[in-house]
Amino acid sequence: MKRNVVLLDRTFRMALGMLVLASPLLELPTYPFNLLGLILIGTGFAGYCPIYDLLSAMSSSHDAKRPVNGPKHGSAANV
Repeated sequence: MKRNVVLLDRTFRMALGMLVLASPLLELPTYPFNLLGLILIGTGFAGYCPIYDLLSAMSSSHDAKRPVNGPKHGSAANV
C-alpha cells in the first residue's frame, strides 16, 4: 500500500482521532464518534487514505480526457 497522506496530515488525523475518542468525557454519544476516531487514527498511523486515493484517481481520469496541447481559441491557426 502506497502512502498518500503527508506527515502534517497524519499528525493532525491522529490528534483529532484521539480527541474524538475522548468524546465520552464531553458527554457526547460514543458510538459514531468512537468509530470516526478509530478511522482517523488508523489512516493516520497507516499513512494511507482510501478516500484520497479514490479522489486522485477520479481527478487523474478527468485530467486525461482534457487535451494538453489542443488548439487555442481565437488564434490565427483557427481562422
